[in-house]
This record gives sequence, C-alpha cells and structure tokens, in this order.
Amino acid sequence: QNLKTVGWVLLGGGAAASITGLAIASNNLWKDIGRESIRGEGLLYSGIAMMGASIPVFILSKKNAKKASLAILTNSVPSIINGSIVYYKIPSATLKISLP
Repeated sequence: QNLKTVGWVLLGGGAAASITGLAIASNNLWKDIGRESIRGEGLLYSGIAMMGASIPVFILSKKNAKKASLAILTNSVPSIINGSIVYYKIPSATLKISLP
C-alpha cells in the first residue's frame, strides 16, 4: 500500500513539475537563453525523471501485494473465570506471506 502511494506521488508530482517546467521554458523560447529558460528545462527534465521513477515503484507494489497480505481481525479467546468459561474478543493482526 505504501509503495503504491509513493508511486502515485511520484507520478503526480512529476506531471506537475513537467507541466510547470514546460510552461516556463516555452514562455522564454524566443528570448535569449537565460536563467528562467534553464530553470524551466531543469524542472521539465526532473518531472520526466520522477514520472519514469514511478514505473518501477508501481511494479514493486504489485509484486509485494501478491506476496503479503495483512488482515485485522477480532478473535474470541476463552478464559476461565469463577469456574465458567468466558470468551473475550481480542483485536489481532494476521500477516500472511506466501513464499515461492
């Protein structure tokens, strides 16, 4: 779940950075190459790199989702109190990892 979130953040942040960089670079396209144009190009390329980096993160999240699953359950546990059996509900987490 966390890797999937990281993938979406990289993809969205990269798209926003690319669009902003493209807007800055295209605004200064016909002017002399200056600081603003270089900043725009740097932001554009950084955004493209971020979007590219999101691809392996999505692939890893898909592989890890198949390997492990976490279940939060409520289990009933028996206990003897004053000679009678009483069942208490106890929250528990179960982690299932399938090995190849």
